[in-house]
Amino acid sequence: MAQSALDQLKAQKAHLEDLNTRRNRLQGRLELARQQYDAAVKEAQAGYGTADLDELRRTLVQWETENTAAVAAFATGLEEYERYLVRIETALENPEAMAALVLEMEQAALTAPAEEVAPADAPATLAFAEEDI
Repeated sequence: MAQSALDQLKAQKAHLEDLNTRRNRLQGRLELARQQYDAAVKEAQAGYGTADLDELRRTLVQWETENTAAVAAFATGLEEYERYLVRIETALENPEAMAALVLEMEQAALTAPAEEVAPADAPATLAFAEEDI
């Protein structure tokens, strides 16, 4: 059965109301998104000196590269530390290894650069406050 013009109009009016409700929800979400965007721009500008997305991406790539290098350096340091501990453990169990380790440490001390010494005319620094005495 064909709908009457009045029925069609009522259906279209209900559809219009649904569309308006959707539009209102979307406007609210859009406004919230604009506020979040503005806050993100201000945060990026304050924290990183720019809000340019390409520049922020370049900075992120640079930081990731630096972080990767730092992690690799840390891992290398840990490996060296472990090797040193193994040498000490071995030296404690083996007198020849102990002699070699001590000799190496003495040679390293002799070849290490001398620490800077304060000039004789420099005032001595106290490890305490004179008024505490």
